[in-house]
Amino acid sequence: MTRYIPITLTPKQAVFLNHPSEEGLYGGQAGGGKSDCILAGALQYSDIAGYNALILRRNTRLLEQGGALIPRSKGWMLDSDAQWTDQKKTWIFPSGATLTFGYLENKDDAMNYKGTAWQYIAIDELTEIPWEEAYDYLHSRLRKPSDPDDPLHWVPLRMRCTTNPGGPGHEWVKRKWITERRPGHIFIPAKLEDNPYIDQADYRKRLSGLHPIIRDQLLYGLWDSIIEGNVFRTEWWKIVPWHSLPRSMRQVR
Repeated sequence: MTRYIPITLTPKQAVFLNHPSEEGLYGGQAGGGKSDCILAGALQYSDIAGYNALILRRNTRLLEQGGALIPRSKGWMLDSDAQWTDQKKTWIFPSGATLTFGYLENKDDAMNYKGTAWQYIAIDELTEIPWEEAYDYLHSRLRKPSDPDDPLHWVPLRMRCTTNPGGPGHEWVKRKWITERRPGHIFIPAKLEDNPYIDQADYRKRLSGLHPIIRDQLLYGLWDSIIEGNVFRTEWWKIVPWHSLPRSMRQVR
């Protein structure tokens, strides 16, 4: 860890950031400390010359709104020796390392990073991104020098993402990390009770009042909850308890 990280990682956050798997997803319930986790991961090697980290979200507005990753990073580092460049949305460290914030509003935005080299790429709320090919292209941007005398050679290449279930990218994200469990991928289920920095009882009460489908996804982290698509709309249906259905109707589509 570095002096730019003011929090103590939870056990799950520590496993996620230090796991040898190159690709990882930290996801499930809302309030599980996901944003702190990927921000800390971006700063782990900021004392090493040449290190570059990139954090992405669907658009810049989502990075800049209250409590999001850019203001969170300023809360962590404004009084440090790191320098913030607002035009480039980049932190520059005395070592020459950088942390840049970017966006993936369209599929072709991934090409903005053509010719770049990163040691850490993170996407916050991955299921907001419907294009698996954009993720795959960004993964190809992870690179480091081959010279073992260069300290950067020993920095692990990592793709680290966070999300809750739901959203336009739900199906491909679920397949990649939950269903197939591919080699070289780690999935850490984030839970509200894992985060000691939030008022858990108050947050749980607020999530409990949501639409049942959104509540299941955010409060319980359920990946198999109903996903609204192009054929069915949730407002067409009255949601009823599963146990109230006749047995012959308990599996329907």
